[in-house]
Amino acid sequence: MWLLHPSGRFLLAGYPSQRSLSPQRCLQLHNYPRGQFLLFLRIDMSGMTDVEVYKRANMDRKLFSKIRSNPAYHPRKHTVLALAIALRLSIEDTVDLLARAEYALSPGNKGDLIVRYFIERGVYDIRTINFALYEYEQTILGG
Repeated sequence: MWLLHPSGRFLLAGYPSQRSLSPQRCLQLHNYPRGQFLLFLRIDMSGMTDVEVYKRANMDRKLFSKIRSNPAYHPRKHTVLALAIALRLSIEDTVDLLARAEYALSPGNKGDLIVRYFIERGVYDIRTINFALYEYEQTILGG
């Protein structure tokens, strides 16, 4: 739920950091499908810049820009996972983000099990995760 702060900025009620967004940013985010909206809201609320996020996600600027600027763009599962790692999302939030992008962590997929293992243990270094994925001949995360 959004709350209007006396300064004219909007706050997301119950969000731990209680960071505020300008009315213009709220309207801009409103144009995105629900999954992308929540992704960008999480990025905005994390306090990280776009550059920090796409670098931590092992993604190039062009791909991130495509996701950011095109509401109709549907990123691949490994791109969504890389963004979840970059944002240091919990396993519950990662599963939620994947579901909103019409994906899921499969218990029968070796790559998904590896990613789940690292997230559940609080390891968010994408190079470490990608090394493990590579060792098991799985698709690495990022763009």
